[in-house]
Amino acid sequence: GKYEIVKKTYVAAIGDVKYESVQEALKVAAAAADSTMTVMLLADVSENASFAMANRNVILDLDGHVLTGNINVTAPEGSKLQFTVKNPADKKDTGKLVGDITVTNGKLEVSRNSRYDTTVEGSIILNNVAEAAINGTVKQSAADKAAITVNGTGVDGGKIANTAVIDAAGIAIDAQSGTVKILSNSSVSKAQVNGSVQNNGAAMKITGGVFSADPSALLVGTDYKAEQNSDGKYEIVKKTYVVAIGETKYESVQ
Repeated sequence: GKYEIVKKTYVAAIGDVKYESVQEALKVAAAAADSTMTVMLLADVSENASFAMANRNVILDLDGHVLTGNINVTAPEGSKLQFTVKNPADKKDTGKLVGDITVTNGKLEVSRNSRYDTTVEGSIILNNVAEAAINGTVKQSAADKAAITVNGTGVDGGKIANTAVIDAAGIAIDAQSGTVKILSNSSVSKAQVNGSVQNNGAAMKITGGVFSADPSALLVGTDYKAEQNSDGKYEIVKKTYVVAIGETKYESVQ
């Protein structure tokens, strides 16, 4: 029944104010009066966090640390409030989140700085989001999970950008409206796509997946092609070359 004095362990901060949990800091940031609030990690930490953005954009600055746990963010329907996960340019270490990020409504940005990566070792699930700019690395090793999933109305007019996808299950997109734009330096090894997918014509690599719309325009100049299945969907398959004229290869002698 006695009381022992122990030193607090702070894991996050907003400015000069320190917090013992990431969730507490994120909730305070989301309710703050400023238009954008930044929560900075102070140490590696294992913790799940769930919070709602009502009026403010929220930035989670990993500051080179590792956050192990899932983050669940909600915003009002139709909102353009943004949740950002980033790693600062002055840190040698790579900031990393080991877990899933789920965002419902609003916007998401995973920001890679000019020198160091921001890594998500898990899945990113986007439900009715307005825009997603994923500029880091998304790794999902579970065979039954997708690295990036877009549900509901999709990323309407938005983008999935500059993403190095290293995973087992690839990208699952169910975009009921709008267009998902997968931009440069992206690699898609597997995909289940129901919706329109575009890229900006630079450095995107698709080596597998099933698409509801013909993705042939994304495969020009590659060793892959889209073949329509009996269900009307298009599957990515590797071309089989049988003859060549110089360095140009052909799939048939004719």
